[in-house]
Amino acid sequence: MKKSRMFRVLFVICCLVLSACTPRQAVVEGPVTEEPEIAEKPGSGTGKEETVPEKKPALSRAEKFGKKAGKALEANDTATASYYYNRALALADDKEKQALMVPIKTFVARADNLLLEDLLASEKNRIPVSLILYQLGLNHAADGDYDKAEKIMERFVSNFPDHENAEDAAEVAELVRKLGFKGNRVGCLLPLSGKFSTFGQMALKGIELAVMEFSKAYSQEIRVVVKDTRSDNARAVEMMNELVDENVAAVVGPMVTAGAVSAMAEKNRIPIIAMTQKEEVALNGEYVFSNFITPQMQARALVSYAFQNIGVSKFAVLYPEDRYGRTYMNLFWDMVEEVGGTIVGAEAYSHGQTDFSDAIKKITGTYYPVPYFLKEQHEALLASIEEGEETLETEKAEALERAEDASGKNPHRQKRRGEEGEEEDVAIVDFKAVFIPDAPSKVSLILPQLAYHDATGIYLLGTNIWHSPRLLQDAAGYVKNSVITEGYFPRSRKEKAADFAVAFQTLYNEEPGFVEACAYDTITILVTTAMDDLVASRQALKEGLKTRMFDGVTGTTVFDSNGNAQNEPFFLTVKRGEFVEIDH
Repeated sequence: MKKSRMFRVLFVICCLVLSACTPRQAVVEGPVTEEPEIAEKPGSGTGKEETVPEKKPALSRAEKFGKKAGKALEANDTATASYYYNRALALADDKEKQALMVPIKTFVARADNLLLEDLLASEKNRIPVSLILYQLGLNHAADGDYDKAEKIMERFVSNFPDHENAEDAAEVAELVRKLGFKGNRVGCLLPLSGKFSTFGQMALKGIELAVMEFSKAYSQEIRVVVKDTRSDNARAVEMMNELVDENVAAVVGPMVTAGAVSAMAEKNRIPIIAMTQKEEVALNGEYVFSNFITPQMQARALVSYAFQNIGVSKFAVLYPEDRYGRTYMNLFWDMVEEVGGTIVGAEAYSHGQTDFSDAIKKITGTYYPVPYFLKEQHEALLASIEEGEETLETEKAEALERAEDASGKNPHRQKRRGEEGEEEDVAIVDFKAVFIPDAPSKVSLILPQLAYHDATGIYLLGTNIWHSPRLLQDAAGYVKNSVITEGYFPRSRKEKAADFAVAFQTLYNEEPGFVEACAYDTITILVTTAMDDLVASRQALKEGLKTRMFDGVTGTTVFDSNGNAQNEPFFLTVKRGEFVEIDH
């Protein structure tokens, strides 16, 4: 039954294609002058007595307008026919409306798309919208405009689910979805100019290398349509509109303007993989994905590695008092609690600070003042005691004990004799690793001061921004126990990562970084999925992205339920003055 219906739908579309050459009338604005009706007199005027035929009942006004519409349609004047059919429907009773539907269906089948769209937009139109929508969808399918045909048929099914043509319309939508899908045509949005052009140009190199390799892997040309967003939201939206018009199967990017474009991708149901570390972008819809190294990914990886591979359960955090520092501190703290670890101390420092002694003393227990988070509880307890309260709540008693420890009886602090015989504090480091989410310029100042205050023998945890020659130059000798996350490492022992580095070096005479590698992987993920024989529509492409595992140069990537890429970053350390990959 279903196959026969599909054949019928295909037959209708084929008939429409054959009739596409029939000229269609332009829309006529305003009222049309009605021709006066000339009444015919009975008899021939000879004076002879003739038999007078039985008088027919007079036509109603609705019927008169229906006749005028029919005459206009015979003359291929669909615009005038539209005017008269609307006049007729405005005056017709139920029986007359039913009779008018037969010629109106013929009219709708012969009207051009412009006239049908005008009727849909007109508040005065009385021709059934269901007839117009269904015919308009068929017309677009016959014209090869599959994207419009799909949207209109889906609108028809959504608005008229019980219509006799609803099932056929759904099948037409599915058919044109497959006919319009071209897996070898992919769009790309990059900031090739503007303030973020450096990143766009880096990404473009990775994409160019991938396209060169596609030509060897596939028997047909893989076309990547690249558009420059100019690092501007409005421009990115404009370029996305152009990609929609060019009927691309999917879109890679953008980078910094992902938020502005993702809603358009969802609206047009075009799969898009943005290259942004903002995980919330992928929440904009089922067709929106994201592939980049994110703060969440790095914090989770560092904690997991420290907890599982080197047995660290107690951590400290030194972080800058800015958005980057606060974001990573909070994420890291959450991950530590998630695995059952403990944050012994977390201290912030200002942007321009160069002396970190106070922050280091606080996390090592050699700083005297009561911690700010216990101060109010401490004062409240002292006040209650002075008032003669004899009983204290259990949690207040515990808070007082902690406050006293912090203010003079800290178990993490011991005394030692100085050179002149005076007692001085000795740091007892009650954590095995310290996390410092900051740039090499600051880290290079902090690490020597940690050593000066006896915070030694600990692991140093850092994000991908530690992966810089400046850290090797300015903090030499202080980064031996470092564990650094990175999205890609060109000197990796992983075969795909190393092969990519060689190919990139050969083509561009330079070493690739994470942005180039991420762009290479992202375009590869989209094209290999789109070119799969089982993927015949954007919807199937979207589902393929959600369910597959991709082995690329940045590692093994899967997309979570929100559409964000998940993979394990590379882990680096410093040995003999060089960054090296950690085996784990």
